[in-house]
Amino acid sequence: MRIPEVITIINPPKSQITRMQKRITSRLLPVIVFLFVGGLLLLFGCSISGEIRTRDKALLVSPYHAFDNWYKGELHCHSDRYENGGAGTGGVIDPSVPNLSACRIVEKFRELGYDFVFVTDHEYFTPPPDIKGILTLGAEEVGTYDSGYYSHGNAFDIHETIKGDRVYIPDGPGYSENVIPQAYSEEEKAAVWKDVFSRKRQYALDACNRQGGFMQINHPAYYGIDPNFLNSLNGLWGIEIVNFSYIPRGKGFAIDLWDSQLSQGKRLWGTIGSDAHSPDKAGHTYVLVNSPDLQRNNIINNLRNGNFISCYQFGSELAPRVRIAVRNNKISLEITNHYQNEVPAITWYKQGMTALKTEKAYNSTLILQGTETFVIAEISVFEGDKKNEARTYTQPIFFSRIISTNP
Repeated sequence: MRIPEVITIINPPKSQITRMQKRITSRLLPVIVFLFVGGLLLLFGCSISGEIRTRDKALLVSPYHAFDNWYKGELHCHSDRYENGGAGTGGVIDPSVPNLSACRIVEKFRELGYDFVFVTDHEYFTPPPDIKGILTLGAEEVGTYDSGYYSHGNAFDIHETIKGDRVYIPDGPGYSENVIPQAYSEEEKAAVWKDVFSRKRQYALDACNRQGGFMQINHPAYYGIDPNFLNSLNGLWGIEIVNFSYIPRGKGFAIDLWDSQLSQGKRLWGTIGSDAHSPDKAGHTYVLVNSPDLQRNNIINNLRNGNFISCYQFGSELAPRVRIAVRNNKISLEITNHYQNEVPAITWYKQGMTALKTEKAYNSTLILQGTETFVIAEISVFEGDKKNEARTYTQPIFFSRIISTNP
């Protein structure tokens, strides 16, 4: 029997090693190239087939939670601590009027079904009284003057007046001097105006924040507030995007100004207020705060953090109750109450107030494409005709970055 020859290579010749390397290389090279090219395609967001791969996860920052309850509140109104019953006095406080326990306007909001109200008297912190059936919260509307910009702003969740040396301060340029108490001498009147013109908005913001409060700019369209002025401010909480009292004057809307700030990456909430100076002006505006209950701290905290929607209406109560959910790159909005005559229209906007999608529905889902820095939704309801209209704005949901994943 022939024994097969066994060859043991301990130190193979160099020529043999070269031949082995070539064989291994020729077999592995296609695999290496395939893995390298595939890795590049995945890295740059393409599929192996060469199609553009959809980026399907986004890091979104939403202010909304899933509490069951929505509480209706007013953020901008005035008590009858004003001369002549509170209508058109230009902001002069009358200290002879009793405290808010007998305030007619708060009682009116309670009659209209509001759950809470901030009373925002000019240049005076209105202490929150204990009125049965409604949560009353203290605030102040603070006037300031900054090199050509006269402005008002509501200071919420404070505990004392933000002011200069005096309580009596008029409502600003354009009002007649008879709003200053007649008992004042000419020197005293001049000192009052000096108080207004020497106090700056940043001063008021800082004073509010030191008290643990938060501040919005009121009716900016009326005073011609522009993005340059807002860009100079630090610590601002929100903008009154609709002031119902100024709508008839053509100065009630500031949604574009809000957009100008959001588009720069600023996180400001948008509010809507009545600015009612008498009870007959109450009831057309409100915010709906999503909160576990009506406890003061929970209302304040959810308002402060943007967990609310802002509404105004002409006619009867039409405000929607909503659920807003965020998952990956999808935002879902559900309207939980139904209307008799009309299906609401939902429009999604991104920066520049560019409309992304509009549909008449009780449910709407927006899939982000990666070009958005923030999105808001506007809900419009018309019951019967234009005279019975309501518009609601969500707070912005911010788009931070995209995380690429496999489809």
